[in-house]
Amino acid sequence: MAFCKYQAYISLCAKFSTFVWPDEFKSRGLKKPSPTKLINIFTSTTNYHEYYKKNFSMVIDRQHLDMIDWLSDKDDALSDQEVWGFSAASYNFEYLKKWLGENGVAAEESKSKGKSRKMDSDESDDEKKKKKQQTEDENKKKKKKKSASSSSKRCFLGLYIFNK
Repeated sequence: MAFCKYQAYISLCAKFSTFVWPDEFKSRGLKKPSPTKLINIFTSTTNYHEYYKKNFSMVIDRQHLDMIDWLSDKDDALSDQEVWGFSAASYNFEYLKKWLGENGVAAEESKSKGKSRKMDSDESDDEKKKKKQQTEDENKKKKKKKSASSSSKRCFLGLYIFNK
């Protein structure tokens, strides 16, 4: 699904780059959407730059055709086992990063070459819990800051409208 969103965004950007914005839209004050606004149709800007663009552009640039077919969910795509070298209930960007790190070599092929291709992290459960807790704490702090600044902006906007 994420890959389809990525492809849709790329296609939309290509169309908007050649699209002539109608005068009727301009006269109504409608501006041509920025690339960021287009990204936000499909996912958050951070998610796009951190995961979609980094990983999917590498798959496409390196021409991993089997992975592209698998990500596109084509009928003639190879099986999970053939592409990834293992089967899982779902696949995430961590798996894709590791797969790309091995230059697109499936886990079984990598093992046969003498490389360990363990998809799970080598971190202990305690380390994972600590990292997760730190991330949650940081996110709470960010939300508090964000909500405070957005409420002050709303207040300012309200005063501005009220005084007009």
